[in-house]
Amino acid sequence: AHIFLSEHPKTEERYICSSHDATIYDIANMIREKWPEYDVPTEFEGIDKDIPVVRFSSKKLMGMGFTFKYTLEDMFREAIETCRDKGLLPYSTTRDHIHGEHKIE
Repeated sequence: AHIFLSEHPKTEERYICSSHDATIYDIANMIREKWPEYDVPTEFEGIDKDIPVVRFSSKKLMGMGFTFKYTLEDMFREAIETCRDKGLLPYSTTRDHIHGEHKIE
């Protein structure tokens, strides 16, 4: 979105760039399901399980012709893979999974 806006000289305002709405529970459950090798909690002290989703509108940005290309899962997959490759994230935080040089599916 930053590149898209830099290519449109009339964009001197601020734009919300939010492709997905999710709570901490949605994200934690997705990570546990897709990457079970990480011991991600699914309960958070002091945070209600029925926490409302805060929705941000990217209507103004999309009205200029911008389209989002990646899903929330895609974004996390790329972030996890990049952090693994740079040694910033271990390949596993559970004893059930063996450390290895494998790519995320």
